[in-house]
Amino acid sequence: MEFIYIVSIILFIVFAVGLTVYLVTSHKQMAQKLADMDQRQRDDAEKFRSTLDSGFATGRSEAAEQRKESQKVIQDVHEKLGAISKFKETVSTLNENVSGVRRVFENPKQRGLFGESQLKDIVTVALPDEMYAFEHSVKVEEDRSVKFDCFLKLPDPPGPLGIDSKFPAELYRHIVEAGTDDELRKARKNFGDNIKKLTSDIASKYIIPNVTSEFALMFVPSEAIFAEIYSELQDVVKISQDSRVYIVSPATLMASLNTIRSVVNTMKVQRAAEQVLVGLTSIADQAANLNERAEKFENSLKRASDRAHDIVVTSGKINKEVTKMKEGNTELISQPPSVEDALANGEQAKSS
Repeated sequence: MEFIYIVSIILFIVFAVGLTVYLVTSHKQMAQKLADMDQRQRDDAEKFRSTLDSGFATGRSEAAEQRKESQKVIQDVHEKLGAISKFKETVSTLNENVSGVRRVFENPKQRGLFGESQLKDIVTVALPDEMYAFEHSVKVEEDRSVKFDCFLKLPDPPGPLGIDSKFPAELYRHIVEAGTDDELRKARKNFGDNIKKLTSDIASKYIIPNVTSEFALMFVPSEAIFAEIYSELQDVVKISQDSRVYIVSPATLMASLNTIRSVVNTMKVQRAAEQVLVGLTSIADQAANLNERAEKFENSLKRASDRAHDIVVTSGKINKEVTKMKEGNTELISQPPSVEDALANGEQAKSS
């Protein structure tokens, strides 16, 4: 019994020790787990706080950017409102200008002044001052003169060229405003008849034999009217060209004047070259004459040199005779020595 009792006590002690070790180990593990959990909570709390701080910073930055964008949008709206206000003012001014232009085009005299002004602007830009004149009068007979809207002073050929400005805006407006095909046909017929009359008048007035070139220009200060003429009135164009009156617009007139200026400059260069050739030919002729006279002068100098030599020889002989006379040797003068004696005397003189 005692043995069993002792074994039970030992087993109880072993169990108690084991339980104690287990409890101590479990407590340490629990403490470590609690510490780990506490650290994780702290880390999570720090991350959460950092995330909140970052979120708040980002929110503040985005709010600032949105505020800037809102201010920019508000500023853009104010600027656009100001631009709209200026645009309204511009439109109002444009309407006034359009009304003014419309009033100009409704008045035939003012239309004519507008066309002449545009013609003047184009010519003065394209040509030098000496090549044109405006409102220029040319006397064709004793009691008659012709006044040109624009008179181009071109060399012959082709000769002086007249340009007349015409602006049939009223008849063209009837074409644009025609509501039916019949109205359009009538408007175009009236417009074509008017162009025929204008070109005929220009041909009879501006093409003057032996005074101007054989053709003239009719200036239409509108590309739209010019296009209408050349696209829809081919018969009118042919009639005007047959009468040697060519219809031009601002663009085609500028191109024509630039071509004329280039041709005139080329003609000036050619004429200058011809004058240079004439001058060189004259110089060549004069050089030939000079060479001939130099040869004659050289021959004259040669003859004079020969004569001078003869004179020197004769003078030497005279001097020699005079010297002998001074020495009193008159015999030698009256009876000149022979050639042999003279040679002998010369040898003796050399030896002495």
